[in-house]
Amino acid sequence: MTDSASQWAAAPGGPAFYAYSTNCLIDVAARIIVDVEASPARRTDEVNAIRTMVKRVEDRFDLKPARLIGDTAYGSAEMLG
Repeated sequence: MTDSASQWAAAPGGPAFYAYSTNCLIDVAARIIVDVEASPARRTDEVNAIRTMVKRVEDRFDLKPARLIGDTAYGSAEMLG
């Protein structure tokens, strides 16, 4: 039995395994994590996780990021809309 929300992942040359991504929205000035969202290890799901976290932080704390900083796994500004 497997979890349908997980995704096969593998490092180059390594064995495949089921994985999730842990996505964190961090206030870099305050150095605190303001939200966390798990997602399947797929780029489109990670982008959706960012949108979810930004919306939750806006709703909960009335904060809106001035900019987003991420690694290349999150794609481009165009992907984030």
